[in-house]
Amino acid sequence: MAAILLSPQCVNAKDYLMLNPWQPTTNQQRNYDQKSNDLGVAQSLIDLAEMYRKTGEYEKAKPLNERALIIREKTLGPDNPDVASCLNNLALLYEATGDYEKAKLLYERALSINEKALGFEHLDVATILNNLAVLYDDIGDYEKAKPLYERALSIPEKALGPDHPDVAACLNNLAALYQKSGDYEKAKP
Repeated sequence: MAAILLSPQCVNAKDYLMLNPWQPTTNQQRNYDQKSNDLGVAQSLIDLAEMYRKTGEYEKAKPLNERALIIREKTLGPDNPDVASCLNNLALLYEATGDYEKAKLLYERALSINEKALGFEHLDVATILNNLAVLYDDIGDYEKAKPLYERALSIPEKALGPDHPDVAACLNNLAALYQKSGDYEKAKP
């Protein structure tokens, strides 16, 4: 004989919950659904903002990333790596529009969050280190860029090995910095 499942419409809600104790209460389900919906909206905003960023429409991308950041901070808390990702994305936009000070502050906050949440040797930490180094490189502050590039390089070297494409990209950035600063011997492979 096959088991027959009761749908919630067949019994009152209290009886249904007694039959299904793992079923969340209405408020729990509503809160979960709202968080899930909010995070889905945030991701859609991020995706759209990234499309605008890639096409150079930075002013259209900024408010979308700002909204996504607010949603993620509210939903996940201010110290979540997904919040750091939003901060990094927003910093890229500010950097692209020449607001280096604002970009620097956003990168530094994102870096702090990821170092605390993920550890100092995580690949996401390396990404933000690299982005912050690029910012300093772009404004000609090679002394600040160099240790950031070096640290950004060491993380994927350890995690992925010396022959990984991410390592090559980091080496390329560091070599370009050496070249710009006139240290041609260090720029060589």
